[in-house]
Amino acid sequence: MDMESYQDLSGTLSMNFTRQKILGNPQMSYKAISKVLMNSRTASTQPAFQNTSNLPSLPVPTLSQTIEKYVKSVTPFLNEKELENTKKLCREFSATNGIGTRLQKLLEEKAATEENWLETWWLNTAYLQYRQPVVVYSSPGLVFPFENFANEEQRLQYTAKLILAALQYKTDIHG
Repeated sequence: MDMESYQDLSGTLSMNFTRQKILGNPQMSYKAISKVLMNSRTASTQPAFQNTSNLPSLPVPTLSQTIEKYVKSVTPFLNEKELENTKKLCREFSATNGIGTRLQKLLEEKAATEENWLETWWLNTAYLQYRQPVVVYSSPGLVFPFENFANEEQRLQYTAKLILAALQYKTDIHG
């Protein structure tokens, strides 16, 4: 038997074995159908990142936007005197001849020559220099135990409850 005939026979036997296994077990049948549906829902006819070059570059926030965001982020941790001192330092930093203005100009020059001025810094800081676990501190994710759904309705109900819980969590955090 030549190699091509062997591969054809092997593939047919494998398909028949799989088909018998699936048809003989309704739970297995649902899993197989679910996997096919999942793959068809996530499949794309376009290559990943095909239109990346059409996207605008990451904008550089203005110095005043950065200062405003900084002050807002530290405010809950400072008493009134510390907050006033922080605001004073920020005014000096962002003054016309302040170091912040010079650094902002350098950042804008960097942004003019790169697609994404933040990318290298982010990759180095978040993934290479930071010594805490990436999954928890940089790229949080969730892992759930395997769920064995009897039908599509159960899977959709579970998914809807998960989305509802995530939205409730967001509301609890952000109001």
